Order: sequence, then C-alpha cells, then structure tokens
Amino acid sequence: MSISPQSSGLTRHTACEVVDCLRHQAAILDCDGTVVATNRAIALPIGANYLAVCDGPEGAPPLGRERFGTGLRQLMQGRGRTFELYGESEVEGSDPHLLRGRITRLEDLDGAYFLVSGEDLGVLGTVTE
Repeated sequence: MSISPQSSGLTRHTACEVVDCLRHQAAILDCDGTVVATNRAIALPIGANYLAVCDGPEGAPPLGRERFGTGLRQLMQGRGRTFELYGESEVEGSDPHLLRGRITRLEDLDGAYFLVSGEDLGVLGTVTE
C-alpha cells in the first residue's frame, strides 16, 4: 500500500484500514482528485490526478473513462454520495467479464475524500450478483 505524506486529514491508519481490506482495485482521492492512497491491486501512482487519467486518451478505468470522470465530478460538487458504473471487459482471446467501478464520497473533518474501486465480477453469463 502507498499513501501520500501530504494527506493531512486522512490518517495513515485510516487509509490503510480502508484500502487494504478490499481485495479489488482501490484508491483514495483527495478533494481535488489527487491519489493519496492505493492498494497493491491498482496501478496508479501516488500524486496522480484521477481526473486527468479519466480525461486522458487511454488508461484506467476501462469502463468508459469519460463517464467515470463525469461521475467523480458530480460527487466532487456534492451531487450524490456514490457513483457506480458497470461494463464489459474487452480483452482479446478471453471470455468477456462483467466489471464494476464505484466511487464513494467519504466525509472527514477536513473535507471530502473519494474511494474509487474497480472489481471484476466474473465471466458474463455466470455472474449471480
């Protein structure tokens, strides 16, 4: 797990507990969308701006970057508490998998943080969730 030393309101202990308990990809963003904590399952560097990733030409999240960026912006503006997006993986040579991306607004004394997570729910047609 990685965490930014600049994350003032989010203590290292809290971030570690929240992020490390998740088996799927997870990152915590500050109020500007900067990555301040990640678990080992996600390939995002600390200090990267998640909105820039969503607005970029390629990269994560694979579930429609533009829609995910729009969802994050809505939560940053206080419109809602969670955003969830489902999509299909597009890996050549393998069965399509159902993917779920979720952003949750976390309130803290110092303001808002956002938990971004991505999960592979399994092969399409076999998912029971």
